[in-house]
Amino acid sequence: MAYRHYTSCFLYPAGGKPYNEDDRLAFLAGQALQIIVITGLAAAFGLLLGPVGAALAAAIAFLASATATIDKAAGEWLNHRLVCLDKDNPKCAVGIVSYNPFRSDLGAFDNDQYFDVILMPHPTAEILNAETNEAALAAANRYNADGSVVAEFAASIAAHPANDILNDGFQGHELLLPRDDLKTDLGYAPTDDHARWGLHCEAEGDFWIKMRQWAPAIVILLTAALVVTAAAA
Repeated sequence: MAYRHYTSCFLYPAGGKPYNEDDRLAFLAGQALQIIVITGLAAAFGLLLGPVGAALAAAIAFLASATATIDKAAGEWLNHRLVCLDKDNPKCAVGIVSYNPFRSDLGAFDNDQYFDVILMPHPTAEILNAETNEAALAAANRYNADGSVVAEFAASIAAHPANDILNDGFQGHELLLPRDDLKTDLGYAPTDDHARWGLHCEAEGDFWIKMRQWAPAIVILLTAALVVTAAAA
């Protein structure tokens, strides 16, 4: 089935550290400083042609650098967040969908649809999805925060160790247990997080694609709003 491909994974560590949402403020601060420097240099060179030249050069530099910032942010989000497990040999997974696809809110800087898959052959249990407040399936042999298996399934794991998801030597071990280097360098979701007992699947939306396409218009509108607000103040 044909589909639009918006995002891609990258090879770690050859591709560097992945983009993290926690780094957003540092990223914005760095980009803002870069915009200021570029705009200032352009204005200085533009002074050779007089005040009008300085203003025109500064405006062009500001628009170009701010547009480039949006483009860079989109590139980081789409192509530098996901680490490839094996780029040359795509992995396949078989299981049961935990809950109906759920769409991110706009405030999440994303508009993807996502769901979890409980990998076979592990048993399932019904839980309440905290995000949708609806019933969802979870792995019965999931984990507590301390890494132990939930109490109601601990005895079964003790009797059948292969049912430990992260040590099953099958899908869970391959898809949910992070590589040693990733775990050491980057950390990972806590053991009681859904990312540790279910395969989290996302269909990337076009939010950042649209941001790239509309970047110049967005910068112009934001700048105009800033100017109007400043003038009114």
